[in-house]
Amino acid sequence: MLVPVILIAALTLDEVLAPSKATPTPPNPEAGVSAPVPPSEGRNSNRILARPNPFWNPSSVTAVFLLSTMAVSATINGVMIEQFIAHPQRQFYDAAISIRKIVRSDPEQNQIISGVSGNQISLMTGIPCINDAHGPQERVARPAKDQPGWFLAWTGLSSDANARFSAFRLEEVAAYPVFDDPGRTPLILFKMVRRVQ
Repeated sequence: MLVPVILIAALTLDEVLAPSKATPTPPNPEAGVSAPVPPSEGRNSNRILARPNPFWNPSSVTAVFLLSTMAVSATINGVMIEQFIAHPQRQFYDAAISIRKIVRSDPEQNQIISGVSGNQISLMTGIPCINDAHGPQERVARPAKDQPGWFLAWTGLSSDANARFSAFRLEEVAAYPVFDDPGRTPLILFKMVRRVQ
């Protein structure tokens, strides 16, 4: 079904891109205006016989190739989109639901999540979160004031997180392979246990 459409579009592009085949008109010295000169019978018949095949014109071949490539690309993208719609993967949502079960199952632990992705988890689960990347307070002083019970991190603990939570022991509870990006997988849930002074 796409082949006739591609061919018609290619021929249309060929007609648009082809140079003009109009017969030049020599000037008429008597009238001072150019007038078309009718071609002779023989020249006209030779032109009809010598006209190139429109399907083998280089610009037609290029247009067909480009339109075919676009059609193949659109078909592949359409199939991929259809697969995403028919079989959605909700790995981040599934991770959020699992995190909610873990947090709610430990009532003795303060049920506040800290971490840069905590706000997204909070929107999906209703668990309060503190995004400690923003705010007027010093980042090191915030955990002591806010008392979060859980911490979320991508790919592991950074030296900055270890410095901020030095008053806590971070115990890894769960890890979730959420995204394909190696910088954002796995999502790791840590339980924050206050160190004995």
